[in-house]
Amino acid sequence: MSEDQLLASLALTEEETKDPNARATSYLQENQYVRKKKEVSSRIDKDVIIISAGLDPTLDDDFLKLEALRLAQKGFEAVPDVKIAEVTFYDASADLTNRTIRLNRDEQKTLSEGLASLLKDKELKSEQATKLSPEAFDVTSYKAKDGKLKAEREALLNRLKGLKDAGVGYSKDINRDLVDIENSLDSLDEAQLRDKINKLSDFIGKYEENLKRAKEFKAAGGKDQAAKAGKADSGSANTAGAGPSTAPAAIDNAGVILKDPEGYVNYLKGKLKGGENHPNFYNRILPSIIDTLKKAGRGQEALKFEQQMNDLKARNAGQ
Repeated sequence: MSEDQLLASLALTEEETKDPNARATSYLQENQYVRKKKEVSSRIDKDVIIISAGLDPTLDDDFLKLEALRLAQKGFEAVPDVKIAEVTFYDASADLTNRTIRLNRDEQKTLSEGLASLLKDKELKSEQATKLSPEAFDVTSYKAKDGKLKAEREALLNRLKGLKDAGVGYSKDINRDLVDIENSLDSLDEAQLRDKINKLSDFIGKYEENLKRAKEFKAAGGKDQAAKAGKADSGSANTAGAGPSTAPAAIDNAGVILKDPEGYVNYLKGKLKGGENHPNFYNRILPSIIDTLKKAGRGQEALKFEQQMNDLKARNAGQ
């Protein structure tokens, strides 16, 4: 049998998950709609489906009830045998105030139908956008418009895609500036447009330089040093969803710090969600840099990092 014949003979079938708990959890995870996506889990206790989800503290009670109604509806759809949905939103903050609501099938149906009835006369208009908006901009899928300096604009896009592929976070101002360029093709002449492109190119170049330095740090540290770095950074630059542990050297690696302290600080800052305002940046990273510089007799150079640390602590006091 040839390879083509073998492949042609294979049939792919989509099997339904038999376990009601697994089926419900998967279904619920995909059907949140008021909050940002949160981890959702569920378990079944006799005729009750117990749904657990992360609390979004930005939502008031009305929106939490809407989310609970949605989750209850989807829970009932996923597991037809249950009669009651108990939805608990778990608070991960220091306050630890969970919010719980119970709905039976009839309540859920009545509330859902009532909500649909109230909203049916409210028109959700479809409007054709005349301009690209920064909120809708996605560098991974956007294609440069036809028109002036298209090759240069495509080059900017490709550079941003390269940064994103490398896991480098960059300022939202870059997206806004790029959208402004795309929206200005008809209103600006080529010289004005080129000036905007050049300025944005320089801005992107700063992030590319940081990425280059990071790669140089990793190359200088070697495989063993990079492995140590991943462990060391797991408690610092990698905290709070800062991304995978790819920092090239541990914070206490004096050689790397002394080679280019500012470049290393900028690299670690870029790894943190929140950048320089992340508590680990001014409570752990900067103190380590300052201490290393002072021990090496470079106290004068440490002063600017010390000032930066004190300014950030004052700015973020009480947060």
